[in-house]
Amino acid sequence: MYAAKETGLNSGQMLFLELRWNLGMPVGSQVRYPDDPYDRFWQPYGDLGSKLCPGTLNSSHPNLVLPQLSGNRVPRKVMQDACVGTESQTNIEFSLSFSATVQIFYSIIYFQEIDDNATATNVRGIRVQVDFSDFEEWDVNATREVNQDSSTSFNLSNSAFSATLSRLPESRLLPLANAAEYYFRNNVSSNSTDANDASALERVRAGFNLPDYPGDPCYPAAWDWVVCDANSQPARVSQVITSEYNTKGVLDPAINDLSQLTSLLLDNNQLSGVIPDLRGLTKLLTVELQNNNLSGAFPEYLLLVPSLMKL
Repeated sequence: MYAAKETGLNSGQMLFLELRWNLGMPVGSQVRYPDDPYDRFWQPYGDLGSKLCPGTLNSSHPNLVLPQLSGNRVPRKVMQDACVGTESQTNIEFSLSFSATVQIFYSIIYFQEIDDNATATNVRGIRVQVDFSDFEEWDVNATREVNQDSSTSFNLSNSAFSATLSRLPESRLLPLANAAEYYFRNNVSSNSTDANDASALERVRAGFNLPDYPGDPCYPAAWDWVVCDANSQPARVSQVITSEYNTKGVLDPAINDLSQLTSLLLDNNQLSGVIPDLRGLTKLLTVELQNNNLSGAFPEYLLLVPSLMKL
């Protein structure tokens, strides 16, 4: 997956996710799929892009071939959805602003034909034009049999990136794209998570019945439901976010040991049991526990936390 030769990674570097889109899903919550071997979160394009996809295609074609290029193995459901141009807006346009101002970015766009109107003599030809600090373009064909992924690394100098997908002159079918991922490359830090935080977080993870995440909770990249304060030495856990994770389990009392926690967002899950003592969380800004099956008295002492802004 994401081979170093393709991404341009050097020794001591890794990829950090910026965005991952299911381009055929205009709105909704981020989704995980059971057939995704890398357990990735796929987000709807419409919630993030400055321009929506002109139209969408969906297919339940039983013979749809799973993508295999580069070993990225995008889930079947993601590839069965696609953003597509329309007669009134023929091009697909991405306009993005990234969180980093000067970074080396790596982008991947996935193409697979899912329209029954496409045939061996009616191939969807797509021109990809990318505009960042330089301008590049290349051509791809979206076919039913083989997934095409168009990847490139580039030096982003002004935190802005745009791409346009248009149909080739010889193609009668409008451009299509199924999914996209954007990463930035950075050096791997030698920092690590505070030992007490790491121990407490492991107990919280087990209580939530979440997968056993290998390695350090904060480095080289934080677990996907954890936010860390990387400016601390060692790093401290600052946020625990499992909103709408469909988490089934309990809130372990070890949560009270995460003394630098500012956000505890556990809403819209299936957590049960008694709310544990949270008096150790004196830096909380936001707590959201609603829409669970938690029991016991409301922890009124939270109202006395001076920093608390939302409960």
